[in-house]
Parts: sequence; C-alpha cells; structure tokens
Amino acid sequence: MSKKGLAIGVTVVALVGGIFTVSQMEKIPTGRVGVQYSLNGGVKDEVLNTGVNFVPPTIHVKEFTIGNEQLILSKDKREGSEGDDSFKVATSDDASIAISFQMSYRYNPETVVDTYKKFKGMDGEDIVEQRVKTVLKSKISEVTTNFSMMDIYSGNRSEINNKITEYLNKEFNDKYGIEVIDASIIDVHQEKK
Repeated sequence: MSKKGLAIGVTVVALVGGIFTVSQMEKIPTGRVGVQYSLNGGVKDEVLNTGVNFVPPTIHVKEFTIGNEQLILSKDKREGSEGDDSFKVATSDDASIAISFQMSYRYNPETVVDTYKKFKGMDGEDIVEQRVKTVLKSKISEVTTNFSMMDIYSGNRSEINNKITEYLNKEFNDKYGIEVIDASIIDVHQEKK
C-alpha cells in the first residue's frame, strides 16, 4: 500500500471515529442531571452531571432538574399557565374558593435514580405533569380546610403559605423525590363560572 493510500485510510478512520464520538456525546444543561439506563444493563446508579458527557450507544438518558423550577397554575396566562389553570380549594367554613398558585421546586439529586426507577422511566417533567399536578389540588385543600374563607381572602396568608410549603415538601419529597422550596397562593378569585 502506498503512503498516500495509508494516509487516506488513517484520515477516513479518524474522521469516522470522530463523528462516532461526537454523536455519542450527551449534553446535560445547567441545573439538571441525567439518569442513565440501558435495555441490557438496567439503570446505572451514577448520574450524568451538567456538561457534555460521553454516552455509549446502548445507554439512554432521562433528565431531572436539580435547579429551581417554577410551576404556576393561574387564572391568567402567566409562564407555564396555558389559560385559566386556577382551581378551587375547600375551607374550614365549608366554602370553596378559586385560587391561583405557584410552587418552586427541584428534584433531590441524591434520590433521582430511585425516583426514576419508582416511576418506571418517566423523566422529571413527565412526573410533574402526569403525577404531581393530578394530586396537587387535593393536597393544597388538605391544608386550606384548616383555615376559614376570610383567612385565605384577607388573613395572614403567609402562615397559610408556610403550612402549604411544609406539607407539600414532606409529601412530595417522600413520594416523588421533589423538594418544595416555596409554595404560595398568589391570588384569590371570584367564583369560577
């Protein structure tokens, strides 16, 4: 084989190797971690951290946010709310009032692998959309039933918000691996029609 043929062969192999390597890089955005799994090896205990990581072709990655995220359920179109997402909660005086709500949260980086296993391959956003949102309203009502309608409308709402944050943090940390940083009733609305 000539030197020219050998040089072309080495160049082609290097180019193919470089393309393969780049195609196997997984970029994990800031504030997230990646849980690794494969069909033949199951879930790995080691998570991928922020940055570019080499991932073999048989490994798939699901992301979980460990940075602060915001969930907003409001009457108007705010970030994350696609229209009227306000909802009713019960009070101690048997009233039902509509509220807008916000929650700051993040996944516990120490437990994301267990969370991933528990929810059979769902990523962090799927868990919030399909699991957390479905129980959120009833969990908030469990707290608001200890307060009157006037407490929620005009009373010390910071006390109510502290109780909601504390309760959701305990419930969601145990069930979903989510740390609730802050949860608040941000508005109280007239009866929904």
